[in-house]
Amino acid sequence: MAGKESKKGRAFEWVKQNPFFIALLALIAVFGYYLWQAFLLTGLSLLAIFAAIVVAVKIYYRKPGLRQLVKKKREILEAVKIAERKYMKRKLSENDFNSIFKEKQQQLIKIEALIDEQHNRERAEKASEEIEKVQAKKRHILQSLMEEKARLVKEMGIAEKRYLKRKIDSKTYQALVQKNQEKVVEIEAQISRLYSEANIKKVMESLKEKLDGWEEQKKQKKEKKKKSEREKELQIAAEIAQQLMEK
Repeated sequence: MAGKESKKGRAFEWVKQNPFFIALLALIAVFGYYLWQAFLLTGLSLLAIFAAIVVAVKIYYRKPGLRQLVKKKREILEAVKIAERKYMKRKLSENDFNSIFKEKQQQLIKIEALIDEQHNRERAEKASEEIEKVQAKKRHILQSLMEEKARLVKEMGIAEKRYLKRKIDSKTYQALVQKNQEKVVEIEAQISRLYSEANIKKVMESLKEKLDGWEEQKKQKKEKKKKSEREKELQIAAEIAQQLMEK
């Protein structure tokens, strides 16, 4: 006890003799604590800023949806119509009209390419969903068949044990086994059909027919649109030529 008290006494004496050093240690401790808090808050702030930047970049570079593209296309076509009306009313010069017309046509080319890309993506997603539905249904049927087969085999095993213990007669046992074996053969045939390439090929051909139908509709729409645009351009050219002749 005396030794401990003497150590404490020496410690107190050392503190009394070095007050500035103790104050410096306390100051360093306080400064370190606040510095750590600042770094912690700064780290969280930087993380939040980084997350906000990532979200903003994703939103900025996100491809526009089909509705937005169609809306943009309508706006461009409407701008072309307005320019045509102004040109017909001599409120717009020929050079200005041609400049606007060319610019809008270039914009339409890009928009229509994006619309076509979006259509193709949606068709691919629909085809993938159809395949997934077929596969899911196939898995469900296969699981049901396997469970039924396992149940029938289990019944035959239980019947065999009961027959060996003379709890059922030979006639009953043979009738049950024959009936279950016939069902097992039918189930195995159904399982084989599910796994057969012919069935998969049939599903794929059906999906291909749907895709071909979509492609044919798309082709017809494009041809109709091109024809309409050609007729419109010829009409504009004829009107311009007539106005020039009148001048």
